[in-house]
Amino acid sequence: MTGDSGVARDGTHKANYQPGYELRAKYTVLAEGCRGHLGRRLEARFKLRSGCDPQHYGIGFKEIWRVDAAQHRPGEIVHTLGWPLDDATDGGGFVYHAADARVYLGLIVSLSYRNPHLDPFAEFQRWKQHPAIRDLLVGAERLSYGARAVNKGGLQSLPRLTFPGGLLVGCDAGLLNPAKIKGSHAALKSGMLAAETILAALAKQGAAADATVVRDRIKAAAKANAKKPLSVPVGSNFYKRLTDFYLKDYLGKPLIDRFHNGAQPIDQFVFKDRDGSYYIVYGGWRHCNIAKLNADFTGFVPFGDGSTFKEITPAGYVEGAFMLLKDDKYYFMWSEGGWTGPNYAVAYAVGTSPFGPFERVGKILQQDSTVATGAGHHSVLHSPASDKWYIVYHRRPLGETDRNHRVVSIDELRFDARGFIQPVVITKNGVLADPLKR
Repeated sequence: MTGDSGVARDGTHKANYQPGYELRAKYTVLAEGCRGHLGRRLEARFKLRSGCDPQHYGIGFKEIWRVDAAQHRPGEIVHTLGWPLDDATDGGGFVYHAADARVYLGLIVSLSYRNPHLDPFAEFQRWKQHPAIRDLLVGAERLSYGARAVNKGGLQSLPRLTFPGGLLVGCDAGLLNPAKIKGSHAALKSGMLAAETILAALAKQGAAADATVVRDRIKAAAKANAKKPLSVPVGSNFYKRLTDFYLKDYLGKPLIDRFHNGAQPIDQFVFKDRDGSYYIVYGGWRHCNIAKLNADFTGFVPFGDGSTFKEITPAGYVEGAFMLLKDDKYYFMWSEGGWTGPNYAVAYAVGTSPFGPFERVGKILQQDSTVATGAGHHSVLHSPASDKWYIVYHRRPLGETDRNHRVVSIDELRFDARGFIQPVVITKNGVLADPLKR
């Protein structure tokens, strides 16, 4: 519904008068983008956000550059985390090498930043001064630029998407996948699914052509044991197809769905042995198992004794298993202590096979009261170009009291001449750029 235009102060019609109009439709699809004002009013009126987490917001900057052909690597994707943002501000950048020597780059900054003087645009300019970005832009030409708000709460922040007579799609619904920085793709797909399901409902006519409130959230509908959404065909079909797109699981069930040898089925790591075999190493609740994966990772290959899961729990193990092979030694690493407290740490043991036995050596990563607390739950990266090793882990900023607020950090992992891992020095600045290919 729109108002009349071209109306004088006294109520008379001017020469450019145009009457308002009221547009009526069986369905209205709202795609207003992040925090659309009509979408927010509908969420409040129909309680569409009942039962879901609050939405999270950020500001995103994006630029398109034409770079020197020598710097262009078509298909390369780079994601960054942290710097130049401080430990209390989450966000990260992206660099996509597209066709025709074009590069798309940008930075997303969470709007929950605590420093009132922080300038997100200035942080974007600082980000471009990182050597890995700066060198790419030498002699380049900026073709276009822009900025927009981003709703990045993800799946747990999705409202119910249907209401009587309409649907929410795209960023009006909050369909951005923050882990993949995938927003446009999901928005377009949701619009396509909305159109197809509405068309099917209109073809049926009658009562089935009226969209109603769907009472099961999208993430609940994705579970195999979820109740069927309480709606007529438009709502349920739209939810099902969008869920299949957004959450489709490769197997349709968990790879490991129960406890074996007392190990909670979490914190998995896939390890490649020297003979090309792949093993999954996993487990919480102070127990760790190893199992051999089949060729397409959809199941397991039983061991010679007929068992599938073998326990390899070393002394002190709690969770977060990781294994690497270096110089014919199997380094088995894990997290110990309480993840909610400052004593969280990473320890390791050494063995001669992926099945152990593993002899505990000691802790290699723990808090530094001058830098951060609760350091643990890690992974390890190896750069074949420089032969350097890096440990990636999470920790809490100093002064943080929320047990769930952790930041991802990276520091160098060093081995001494005897093959022992040296204690990790955790830093505030991380590591220098180390391209995997040179």
